[in-house]
Amino acid sequence: MPLVSSLWTSYGLQGWDVLTFPVDAPYQVQATLRWKSLDDFNAAATSESAKPVFEDIPNFTAAQPILLKGDVVASS
Repeated sequence: MPLVSSLWTSYGLQGWDVLTFPVDAPYQVQATLRWKSLDDFNAAATSESAKPVFEDIPNFTAAQPILLKGDVVASS
């Protein structure tokens, strides 16, 4: 995640969380990235800086990542 922070903070990345799940869960890990806006994420994900971020994923898992994105409609 230090790589993500170093490359995407300038695009509006505000923070991130990494969660792990029990062995019998359908997923291994979840990374949640917090952005100023969905447009900021889209800009980062289509920039040249996205290449090293996505190329780094196989260093942590052999699983194919599932990317979910959306607008925050409520939080506390």
